Amino acid sequence: MAVNRRGTALWDAVCAAAAGHRRGTAGAAAELATVDGVPRLGWAAPPPWRAVRRALLPFGDLLRADRVVFVGTGGWAFGLRAVAETADPAGRLRIVDRLDPAAVAEALNDAPAATVVVAVSESGRTTETALLAEALRDRFALAPRWLRGADIPIDPRRPTVALFGAPVSRPFLLAAALAGGDLSALGEAYRGFLGLAWATGRWAAAASRRIPETPSRVRLVLPHGSGAGLVLFVLQSIRQGLGGKVASTREEPWWEVGTAPAEGAVTLRLPAPRGRVPTLTRLMTHCHAAAALVACVGLQRGIRFADHPAVRHYKELLGGALPDPLPVPAGELLPHAAAWLRRRPELARAHLVCYDPAAWPRLAGAVPRLATLSRGGWEVHRGSTWNHHSYQAAYPAADLGVVAIAPPAALDPLTRAQANIAAATCASLGERALLLRLAPAVGAGEARAS
Repeated sequence: MAVNRRGTALWDAVCAAAAGHRRGTAGAAAELATVDGVPRLGWAAPPPWRAVRRALLPFGDLLRADRVVFVGTGGWAFGLRAVAETADPAGRLRIVDRLDPAAVAEALNDAPAATVVVAVSESGRTTETALLAEALRDRFALAPRWLRGADIPIDPRRPTVALFGAPVSRPFLLAAALAGGDLSALGEAYRGFLGLAWATGRWAAAASRRIPETPSRVRLVLPHGSGAGLVLFVLQSIRQGLGGKVASTREEPWWEVGTAPAEGAVTLRLPAPRGRVPTLTRLMTHCHAAAALVACVGLQRGIRFADHPAVRHYKELLGGALPDPLPVPAGELLPHAAAWLRRRPELARAHLVCYDPAAWPRLAGAVPRLATLSRGGWEVHRGSTWNHHSYQAAYPAADLGVVAIAPPAALDPLTRAQANIAAATCASLGERALLLRLAPAVGAGEARAS
């Protein structure tokens, strides 16, 4: 049920719901934030520093480690990447979130003796996280320390969710403490964040009211210099939180996130603080602003903003028979993908999703080339990172095609699992998807578009 509230009252209602109120608009906010029968609003009302410090003290051994390798997916991993990119000059953090044997090995390259592995999964059953944790244990003799369920929120009575896993969660704050060097440095940054949190939420409420009801696209502009981790964290918050959930009779906007200004875009802005804002405080505030914007838009439009149920469609296919990829020579990949889109007039746009780590370097900047080869807008993403930031929005989008690049057949279980995810993703999308694999050379018959 959509809620018609003006100005900052939307954020007031979200905060009231986080405090336990269940009447009126606060009740609607709690309902829209509910996952598995529990409202997930622990992020909306950040606890005081003393509560955060108390929650982190049992992890003193981890905070003293020379290197901590965090294993996770989606919002957990993206938030941790943002910390590593912006606030970890000593390089104490490594983030492993891809089923890529080389990336796993690189995270342990020159690992000091005091290296700890922390696996983050609310359920403890996330396929990729479990496989990666197992690989680190079996290949490097590093038994993971798991953060599950009640271990993740600062206050177990106020659970959160991966979509909004930064900045108010144990994984994020442990990483931030490691990056800052100790708890005192984190305390300074966190108290600065607390001082901006209320105004940040009110900015989000006001910004949500300025977004037209039925635009074809909405672009959220992040500050210049924002790293890939922050961009991915914000992208998954918005696309997984708001995408693919409105009634079929109503046009749904396609959300974009980037640092380039655009006419009519929503620009993420910090409240006007006094004095210098530490880098970590700034990062926390940006993450909080994105989550608050998603909650306010969700409350205003009646969208269940804390879950992403569409992902079950590809996950349910992982154990069954899956399609084989069509092999295409590397030099023919982009023309092949573009030709496929040209023959599909019902598809106005497409995503190229690369699940093959070896192919990614040559595809990361492929958007300009694709734009010259075919009509429609293209996005290029890593898989299965894409599954964790865009699948929810892409699944019901009838005008969106997906070209997936599967890794080659291999004995390594991580690579096999990545190939299965690519195939299951395409199978779940039906005729809107094309599954390819790079091959050194193929015959003319094999290279023909499907």
